[in-house]
Amino acid sequence: MFHHFLSIAILFLIVLHPLLYVLFLFKIKGVLDPFYVFSDLCLLCKGNFEYFYNFGRIALWLIVFSIFVMLFKNSSQFLKKYAGKLHRLNYLAFYLVALHAKFLGTDVSVSPFKWVYWGGIVLVTATLIIKLKRVN
Repeated sequence: MFHHFLSIAILFLIVLHPLLYVLFLFKIKGVLDPFYVFSDLCLLCKGNFEYFYNFGRIALWLIVFSIFVMLFKNSSQFLKKYAGKLHRLNYLAFYLVALHAKFLGTDVSVSPFKWVYWGGIVLVTATLIIKLKRVN
């Protein structure tokens, strides 16, 4: 049950982050454009910042997809069978968020946040390695 509560709380914070950015852009530019934050992916971006925004957008959709898979895993045989495998997309999402934070964020270079950042990367990478060893 705690895992479900934690998932909902984290999802709230994840969605709050781009919503606050929408409000920030509205305050700065006077334009309310939620599509820019949530779905404006680019392959040939104007600058490096846009590529790293893409990492955040893709991570957001991977996390939302993963949560919906787990919520509805009992609704179909396919989801019952592959829910655990699809839930592993969270590892990809984590690394995309890490890149997004490293190249766009300002807090990952300041103590104590940089210790949390690097500690999280080490912990998640170690967990991934352990899980991959169990599979093989």
